[in-house]
Amino acid sequence: MTGMEADVQEEIRHITRDLAMVEVRLRGLAVKLAGPPSPRDEEDDALDPAAKVRSVLECVLVDRVQPALRDLRAVMGG
Repeated sequence: MTGMEADVQEEIRHITRDLAMVEVRLRGLAVKLAGPPSPRDEEDDALDPAAKVRSVLECVLVDRVQPALRDLRAVMGG
């Protein structure tokens, strides 16, 4: 392994650690929004604002953050 490759691997380790911290923070926000639904207009079938945000957070986690972490960890050998 060249010095440049070692530097890149080290930077990927740092990025993976940072991304894992972002995952924890996003998960924490989703948990905060998991309370009872906020009041809404009975005529409006749309999700309440907290549920919309929670849904987006969960999608970002499942569709983007978790796959990125999995791929980065795989490229680093676990």
